[in-house]
Amino acid sequence: MRIFAVVVAAALSGGLSGAVRAGTATESGKVIRDIPYSQDGNPMHLGDLYLPEKVTPGTQVLLAIHGGGWNHGDRKSWSGVAEFFRRELGFAVFNIEYRLRSPENPWPACGDDCVAAAKFLLGRDFAGRYGLKVPRIWICGGSAGGHLTLWTALSLPANQIAGAISISGIGDPQPDFAVHGSRYRNMIGEGIPEMSPLSLIRGKGPRILQTHATGDKVVPIASAKRFHEAYRKAGSEAVFFEYPETVMPGLSGHCIWIPKSKPRRLIPAVEKAISDFVRP
Repeated sequence: MRIFAVVVAAALSGGLSGAVRAGTATESGKVIRDIPYSQDGNPMHLGDLYLPEKVTPGTQVLLAIHGGGWNHGDRKSWSGVAEFFRRELGFAVFNIEYRLRSPENPWPACGDDCVAAAKFLLGRDFAGRYGLKVPRIWICGGSAGGHLTLWTALSLPANQIAGAISISGIGDPQPDFAVHGSRYRNMIGEGIPEMSPLSLIRGKGPRILQTHATGDKVVPIASAKRFHEAYRKAGSEAVFFEYPETVMPGLSGHCIWIPKSKPRRLIPAVEKAISDFVRP
Protein backbone atom coordinates (compact mmCIF):
# COMPACT_ATOMS: atom_id res chain seq x y z
CA MET A 1 0.00 0.00 0.00
CA ARG A 2 1.60 3.20 -1.10
CA ILE A 3 0.47 6.56 0.09
CA PHE A 4 1.52 9.28 -2.29
CA ALA A 5 0.56 12.87 -1.76
CA VAL A 6 1.70 15.04 -4.54
CA VAL A 7 0.40 18.39 -4.15
CA VAL A 8 -0.68 19.78 -7.43
CA ALA A 9 -3.04 22.69 -6.96
CA ALA A 10 -5.37 23.42 -9.80
CA ALA A 11 -7.86 26.10 -10.59
CA LEU A 12 -7.46 28.08 -13.74
CA SER A 13 -11.04 27.88 -14.87
CA GLY A 14 -11.88 31.53 -15.21
CA GLY A 15 -9.34 32.66 -17.76
CA LEU A 16 -5.88 34.08 -17.41
CA SER A 17 -6.37 37.63 -18.54
CA GLY A 18 -4.81 40.50 -16.61
CA ALA A 19 -4.44 38.51 -13.41
CA VAL A 20 -1.54 36.47 -14.79
CA ARG A 21 1.91 37.96 -15.03
CA ALA A 22 4.27 37.01 -17.81
CA GLY A 23 6.27 33.83 -17.44
CA THR A 24 9.61 34.10 -15.65
CA ALA A 25 12.57 32.36 -17.25
CA THR A 26 14.32 29.74 -15.09
CA GLU A 27 17.07 27.19 -15.59
CA SER A 28 14.58 25.05 -17.49
CA GLY A 29 11.12 25.91 -18.67
CA LYS A 30 9.30 28.86 -17.18
CA VAL A 31 7.12 29.94 -14.29
CA ILE A 32 3.76 31.60 -14.90
CA ARG A 33 2.84 33.63 -11.83
CA ASP A 34 -0.45 34.47 -10.12
CA ILE A 35 -2.84 32.14 -11.92
CA PRO A 36 -6.29 32.23 -10.26
CA TYR A 37 -7.86 28.88 -9.47
CA SER A 38 -11.07 30.53 -8.29
CA GLN A 39 -12.97 33.43 -9.81
CA ASP A 40 -13.78 35.21 -6.54
CA GLY A 41 -10.84 37.61 -6.80
CA ASN A 42 -9.35 36.50 -3.47
CA PRO A 43 -5.56 37.02 -3.58
CA MET A 44 -5.15 33.80 -1.62
CA HIS A 45 -6.66 31.84 -4.51
CA LEU A 46 -3.61 32.10 -6.75
CA GLY A 47 -0.82 29.78 -7.79
CA ASP A 48 2.41 29.71 -9.79
CA LEU A 49 2.70 27.20 -12.61
CA TYR A 50 6.17 25.70 -13.10
CA LEU A 51 6.49 24.24 -16.59
CA PRO A 52 9.33 21.89 -17.56
CA GLU A 53 11.48 22.63 -20.58
CA LYS A 54 9.52 20.16 -22.70
CA VAL A 55 5.76 20.02 -22.23
CA THR A 56 3.84 17.20 -23.90
CA PRO A 57 0.24 15.98 -23.50
CA GLY A 58 1.67 13.27 -21.25
CA THR A 59 3.49 15.62 -18.87
CA GLN A 60 2.39 14.82 -15.34
CA VAL A 61 0.83 17.56 -13.23
CA LEU A 62 1.42 18.12 -9.54
CA LEU A 63 -0.47 20.24 -7.03
CA ALA A 64 2.00 21.65 -4.48
CA ILE A 65 0.76 22.70 -1.01
CA HIS A 66 2.96 24.63 1.41
CA GLY A 67 2.97 24.15 5.18
CA GLY A 68 2.95 26.56 8.11
CA GLY A 69 0.56 25.28 10.75
CA TRP A 70 -2.39 26.41 8.59
CA ASN A 71 -1.90 30.01 9.78
CA HIS A 72 1.30 31.16 8.05
CA GLY A 73 3.62 30.28 5.20
CA ASP A 74 3.21 30.89 1.50
CA ARG A 75 3.90 29.35 -1.90
CA LYS A 76 7.39 30.87 -2.00
CA SER A 77 8.39 28.66 0.93
CA TRP A 78 7.56 25.60 -1.19
CA SER A 79 9.24 26.82 -4.39
CA GLY A 80 12.28 24.59 -3.89
CA VAL A 81 10.02 21.55 -3.84
CA ALA A 82 8.24 22.77 -6.97
CA GLU A 83 11.60 23.16 -8.69
CA PHE A 84 12.63 19.64 -7.65
CA PHE A 85 9.53 18.12 -9.22
CA ARG A 86 9.92 20.24 -12.35
CA ARG A 87 13.68 19.88 -12.94
CA GLU A 88 14.39 16.41 -11.58
CA LEU A 89 11.13 14.60 -12.33
CA GLY A 90 9.76 16.53 -15.32
CA PHE A 91 6.45 17.54 -13.75
CA ALA A 92 4.34 20.60 -14.41
CA VAL A 93 3.77 21.98 -10.89
CA PHE A 94 1.01 24.28 -9.65
CA ASN A 95 2.27 25.81 -6.39
CA ILE A 96 -0.63 27.49 -4.56
CA GLU A 97 -1.70 29.85 -1.83
CA TYR A 98 -4.77 29.09 0.27
CA ARG A 99 -6.73 30.91 2.96
CA LEU A 100 -4.80 30.80 6.22
CA ARG A 101 -6.43 29.95 9.52
CA SER A 102 -8.16 32.83 11.30
CA PRO A 103 -11.48 33.51 13.05
CA GLU A 104 -12.76 34.63 9.64
CA ASN A 105 -11.40 31.55 7.86
CA PRO A 106 -11.86 28.53 10.13
CA TRP A 107 -11.85 24.97 8.88
CA PRO A 108 -12.72 23.93 6.19
CA ALA A 109 -11.63 27.10 4.33
CA CYS A 110 -8.08 25.90 3.57
CA GLY A 111 -9.28 22.39 2.77
CA ASP A 112 -11.93 23.72 0.39
CA ASP A 113 -9.31 25.87 -1.33
CA CYS A 114 -6.96 22.95 -1.97
CA VAL A 115 -9.80 20.82 -3.34
CA ALA A 116 -10.83 23.72 -5.60
CA ALA A 117 -7.25 24.00 -6.88
CA ALA A 118 -7.16 20.29 -7.66
CA LYS A 119 -10.45 20.49 -9.56
CA PHE A 120 -9.08 23.45 -11.47
CA LEU A 121 -6.11 21.37 -12.64
CA LEU A 122 -8.44 18.60 -13.73
CA GLY A 123 -10.60 21.01 -15.73
CA ARG A 124 -10.63 21.36 -19.52
CA ASP A 125 -9.60 25.01 -19.48
CA PHE A 126 -6.33 24.33 -17.68
CA ALA A 127 -5.41 21.34 -19.84
CA GLY A 128 -6.24 23.09 -23.10
CA ARG A 129 -4.39 26.26 -22.21
CA TYR A 130 -1.08 24.48 -21.64
CA GLY A 131 -1.26 21.57 -24.08
CA LEU A 132 -1.67 19.00 -21.34
CA LYS A 133 -3.93 16.03 -20.80
CA VAL A 134 -4.80 15.87 -17.12
CA PRO A 135 -6.89 12.77 -16.37
CA ARG A 136 -5.12 12.46 -13.00
CA ILE A 137 -2.95 14.68 -10.82
CA TRP A 138 -0.32 14.23 -8.17
CA ILE A 139 -0.39 16.12 -4.89
CA CYS A 140 2.52 16.93 -2.57
CA GLY A 141 2.63 18.99 0.61
CA GLY A 142 4.49 19.23 3.90
CA SER A 143 3.46 19.57 7.55
CA ALA A 144 0.04 21.29 7.47
CA GLY A 145 0.38 21.03 3.70
CA GLY A 146 0.88 17.29 4.15
CA HIS A 147 -2.41 17.17 6.02
CA LEU A 148 -4.07 19.15 3.21
CA THR A 149 -2.52 16.80 0.67
CA LEU A 150 -4.16 13.80 2.30
CA TRP A 151 -7.43 15.69 2.70
CA THR A 152 -7.48 16.74 -0.95
CA ALA A 153 -6.45 13.35 -2.32
CA LEU A 154 -9.22 11.58 -0.40
CA SER A 155 -11.84 14.23 -1.20
CA LEU A 156 -11.71 13.46 -4.92
CA PRO A 157 -12.49 10.25 -6.84
CA ALA A 158 -9.51 7.89 -6.52
CA ASN A 159 -9.20 7.58 -10.31
CA GLN A 160 -8.39 11.32 -10.51
CA ILE A 161 -5.35 11.04 -8.22
CA ALA A 162 -2.16 9.48 -9.59
CA GLY A 163 -0.59 9.64 -6.14
CA ALA A 164 -0.21 11.76 -3.02
CA ILE A 165 2.92 12.58 -1.02
CA SER A 166 2.68 13.83 2.56
CA ILE A 167 6.00 15.09 3.94
CA SER A 168 5.98 15.24 7.75
CA GLY A 169 2.21 15.65 7.47
CA ILE A 170 -0.59 15.34 10.00
CA GLY A 171 -2.56 12.25 9.05
CA ASP A 172 -4.34 11.81 12.38
CA PRO A 173 -4.67 15.18 14.17
CA GLN A 174 -5.24 13.62 17.61
CA PRO A 175 -1.58 12.93 18.58
CA ASP A 176 -0.55 16.36 17.30
CA PHE A 177 -3.44 18.09 19.05
CA ALA A 178 -2.40 16.45 22.34
CA VAL A 179 1.03 18.11 22.08
CA HIS A 180 0.29 21.28 20.10
CA GLY A 181 -3.30 22.15 20.88
CA SER A 182 -2.71 25.87 20.40
CA ARG A 183 -2.10 25.47 16.67
CA TYR A 184 -5.71 24.40 16.28
CA ARG A 185 -7.04 27.59 17.86
CA ASN A 186 -9.28 29.56 15.46
CA MET A 187 -9.38 26.42 13.33
CA ILE A 188 -12.06 24.15 14.69
CA GLY A 189 -12.50 25.02 18.36
CA GLU A 190 -11.93 22.12 20.70
CA GLY A 191 -12.96 19.30 18.37
CA ILE A 192 -10.87 17.90 15.52
CA PRO A 193 -12.64 14.84 14.03
CA GLU A 194 -14.16 16.90 11.22
CA MET A 195 -10.73 17.86 9.84
CA SER A 196 -9.15 14.43 10.13
CA PRO A 197 -8.16 12.68 6.88
CA LEU A 198 -9.04 9.45 8.70
CA SER A 199 -12.70 10.40 8.28
CA LEU A 200 -12.32 10.23 4.49
CA ILE A 201 -10.95 6.69 4.29
CA ARG A 202 -13.60 4.64 2.52
CA GLY A 203 -12.43 1.53 0.74
CA LYS A 204 -9.55 1.54 -1.71
CA GLY A 205 -8.04 4.97 -2.33
CA PRO A 206 -5.14 6.41 -4.34
CA ARG A 207 -1.50 5.54 -3.75
CA ILE A 208 0.04 7.49 -0.88
CA LEU A 209 3.59 8.06 0.31
CA GLN A 210 4.29 9.48 3.76
CA THR A 211 7.78 10.52 4.85
CA HIS A 212 8.59 11.41 8.45
CA ALA A 213 11.67 11.79 10.63
CA THR A 214 11.64 9.75 13.80
CA GLY A 215 12.77 12.81 15.75
CA ASP A 216 10.47 15.36 14.10
CA LYS A 217 10.17 18.25 16.58
CA VAL A 218 7.10 19.84 14.96
CA VAL A 219 4.65 16.99 14.25
CA PRO A 220 4.84 13.73 16.23
CA ILE A 221 5.44 10.77 13.98
CA ALA A 222 2.43 9.04 15.55
CA SER A 223 0.17 11.45 13.67
CA ALA A 224 1.52 10.05 10.40
CA LYS A 225 1.78 6.39 11.42
CA ARG A 226 -1.82 6.16 12.61
CA PHE A 227 -3.08 7.30 9.24
CA HIS A 228 -0.73 4.93 7.41
CA GLU A 229 -1.92 1.96 9.43
CA ALA A 230 -5.60 2.81 8.94
CA TYR A 231 -5.13 3.41 5.22
CA ARG A 232 -3.38 0.07 4.71
CA LYS A 233 -6.02 -1.70 6.76
CA ALA A 234 -8.65 -0.30 4.40
CA GLY A 235 -6.87 -2.02 1.51
CA SER A 236 -5.14 0.94 -0.11
CA GLU A 237 -1.56 1.15 -1.36
CA ALA A 238 0.62 3.02 1.10
CA VAL A 239 4.34 3.54 1.63
CA PHE A 240 5.83 4.92 4.84
CA PHE A 241 9.40 6.22 4.75
CA GLU A 242 10.79 6.76 8.25
CA TYR A 243 14.30 8.04 8.81
CA PRO A 244 16.43 9.22 11.77
CA GLU A 245 16.99 12.92 12.34
CA THR A 246 20.72 12.13 12.20
CA VAL A 247 20.52 11.25 8.48
CA MET A 248 22.20 14.61 7.78
CA PRO A 249 24.10 16.95 10.13
CA GLY A 250 22.41 20.15 11.27
CA LEU A 251 18.78 19.13 10.76
CA SER A 252 16.10 20.75 12.91
CA GLY A 253 12.34 21.14 13.11
CA HIS A 254 10.77 18.66 10.70
CA CYS A 255 14.26 17.50 9.65
CA ILE A 256 13.38 17.79 5.97
CA TRP A 257 15.40 20.78 4.70
CA ILE A 258 19.06 20.86 3.66
CA PRO A 259 20.54 23.41 6.09
CA LYS A 260 21.02 26.90 4.59
CA SER A 261 19.62 25.89 1.19
CA LYS A 262 17.92 28.75 -0.72
CA PRO A 263 15.31 28.17 -1.91
CA ARG A 264 14.84 25.46 0.67
CA ARG A 265 15.53 22.02 -0.76
CA LEU A 266 14.47 18.68 0.67
CA ILE A 267 17.21 16.45 2.04
CA PRO A 268 18.46 13.78 -0.40
CA ALA A 269 16.86 10.92 1.54
CA VAL A 270 13.39 12.43 1.16
CA GLU A 271 13.94 13.37 -2.49
CA LYS A 272 15.01 9.78 -3.21
CA ALA A 273 11.94 8.37 -1.47
CA ILE A 274 9.77 10.64 -3.62
CA SER A 275 11.61 9.72 -6.81
CA ASP A 276 11.28 6.00 -6.05
CA PHE A 277 7.57 6.43 -5.38
CA VAL A 278 6.89 8.43 -8.52
CA ARG A 279 8.92 6.03 -10.63
CA PRO A 280 8.38 2.61 -9.04
